[in-house]
Amino acid sequence: MLIAEARGARLKGLFVMDQKVIHGHFYEDLAGAAGVAPFLGLEQQSRRAFARIGKGLMASFEKQCAARKVACETLVVEDAVANGIVTAARKADLVVLGQRGSRGASGPIGSNVERVVRHSPVPVLIVPHEFKSVRRVLVGYDGSIHGKDTLKMALAAASWFGGSLTVLHVSSDADGENVLAAARKLVAKRRADTDFVLDKGDPASAL
Repeated sequence: MLIAEARGARLKGLFVMDQKVIHGHFYEDLAGAAGVAPFLGLEQQSRRAFARIGKGLMASFEKQCAARKVACETLVVEDAVANGIVTAARKADLVVLGQRGSRGASGPIGSNVERVVRHSPVPVLIVPHEFKSVRRVLVGYDGSIHGKDTLKMALAAASWFGGSLTVLHVSSDADGENVLAAARKLVAKRRADTDFVLDKGDPASAL
């Protein structure tokens, strides 16, 4: 909502009824058809339960948007979770996701979140469970075409949140300073409060 407020953007709240969970009751339904009454119609029961949950969450979403005077719309769909989000993303400019889903995850991010990051046609912002105000934005820059696009996105994010920007380039060769010099030219046109850092070693560890 902070970004929507800053940019006057319209939000879309999306709830995906997990197709995998709903149809996971297929075999139980077979048992029900064979006469085991407790399992009869579980797929439809699951679908109705998901629909109720989705309706309630979207109502809460609309209420929060109204309180912040942010324009919004909502959508409830039945699909594989990641696919439903990626499909909806085709009509968006930015996707915002929690770091993990409701069932939790053993890794840094949930499996559905990872799939969305890999397949989304637009940038994805991942938010941790304990959200803190954004004051510093860090971007890894490698000088590539994709790196330049990422730098532009980081510049926009720093502007949205009113924070500072740090551009990090990780390189073990002499060309590192040249890469950062090119980044300085790109940034100079937009903002002055930016730090440029050259590091060595593993890019992921440095970030």
